[in-house]
Amino acid sequence: MDEMRHILVVKLADIGDAIGTLPALRALRIAFPKATIDALVTPGPAREVLAHEPAVTRVRTLAKGAFDSPRGFANP
Repeated sequence: MDEMRHILVVKLADIGDAIGTLPALRALRIAFPKATIDALVTPGPAREVLAHEPAVTRVRTLAKGAFDSPRGFANP
């Protein structure tokens, strides 16, 4: 298998869900040590948890609340 170069983990949820992803993130880092592993989360505590996780290269945020209604999709 070719070496994985970029991995995006999408976890748009709260702190408990972010903590629950830590074992998976660490396993990804072990399996793909050279990969860039980015996490996509909502702003807030989940972001802070993943920002301090060594397995994660970057944490990206998305204020998904803006897209929780049809109007949000029409005017992102």
